[in-house]
Amino acid sequence: MIAVRGNTVFLPVVKKVKGIFGSFSQNYYKIYIDFLYENGKLLSEYIKKEGIRMKVWMRKIAVIFVAIMTLGIYVPTIHMHPEADEAKGAVSSPSDVDSTNDNIPVDIPEIEQIPQLDESYFMSQITSKAKEQTINKLGTRIANQIDEDFEDDILPKMEESLSMILAEAGKDNLPYIGITEYPSSGFGEKIFNVYDNRTGKDIARFHVRRDNRPLEGYWFNFHYHVRNDKFETHHEIGEIYWDKNIPPKWMS
Repeated sequence: MIAVRGNTVFLPVVKKVKGIFGSFSQNYYKIYIDFLYENGKLLSEYIKKEGIRMKVWMRKIAVIFVAIMTLGIYVPTIHMHPEADEAKGAVSSPSDVDSTNDNIPVDIPEIEQIPQLDESYFMSQITSKAKEQTINKLGTRIANQIDEDFEDDILPKMEESLSMILAEAGKDNLPYIGITEYPSSGFGEKIFNVYDNRTGKDIARFHVRRDNRPLEGYWFNFHYHVRNDKFETHHEIGEIYWDKNIPPKWMS
């Protein structure tokens, strides 16, 4: 409980104030009672100084009247969270934090340098896939019999043709050039298509055809078509002789 300063002249006012501000904190209640006491004290001193003669009970009534009239006029500043003020000193200021962090060593990992991929890299990747798809197209039964001719005569010219096609496409477009992975089996001619990954459109088409020439036998004719003439012209790569007997189906 809060002790009330002064005499019993404030008891009616105290009860009224306590009833009005009962829901407020004890600090607010005490501050307001101090305010009433100081005002009542000043009024009493003023009456004595001016020589105003009043009976005791009239003085009490005047003090009570002044207290009631000033009720609600004086609003003291209240700290609703005193616990936060107490804890404020325990929190470091931003400048303290910054100065502390300045002294902490930070290990910055080194960024691994990505090697610059040049034109020769993309060329080698594409020609390597072209060789792989051509061997898949021939199949083991045919490839085992013509592998030497293929390595010596067909593959170098195929790589030369690819280099020319890729050069026309431009080095800036090389990262977007791809080769299809599904040659046609049976009697189909398709080996692989060179295409643009961004559009999905073919740039060139590489084929191999079976030619049955009278009195000679079967030949494998390697050639390609390009989009510049709508894939109509046959651009020769080379030929490999098979035999007079019918060759096996592709990819067998």
